[in-house]
Amino acid sequence: MPLNYKWADEAPGILICVFESEWTWDEVFSQLKAITEMTEASPEPIIDSIADLSKSRRFPTGNLAQMRRLMTFATPKIGLCIIISENLLIETAVNTFRRVFPPFAKNFNVARTRDLAFMMIAQERERRAVKAKAYAGN
Repeated sequence: MPLNYKWADEAPGILICVFESEWTWDEVFSQLKAITEMTEASPEPIIDSIADLSKSRRFPTGNLAQMRRLMTFATPKIGLCIIISENLLIETAVNTFRRVFPPFAKNFNVARTRDLAFMMIAQERERRAVKAKAYAGN
């Protein structure tokens, strides 16, 4: 299976999905039920994720339709999804997705390295903590 997933060793509540080679949307959707169950079973209130597409040259065809289908798997626990890729075509597809489906896709971003992806998640978690603290203080 070209898609492997596991919890990150670096921090709790971060799911790492590594796309080992070229892949199809059907392969992704065949795994999403198990991934959703895994995230829902986690004690973490929000699950951030990293999709490492660094070994993929492109998204399979039908990007927007399939990305729209991804939205059906969304749960309230879904946080950031950082896509690791240096591929301009993948970055363009993600940015198009963000423009076409802004309420859902606002949490999708692209990072060129794993370190940058973790930094982006750390910054978002800090922002969430500050917001929660301000909300609790009112």
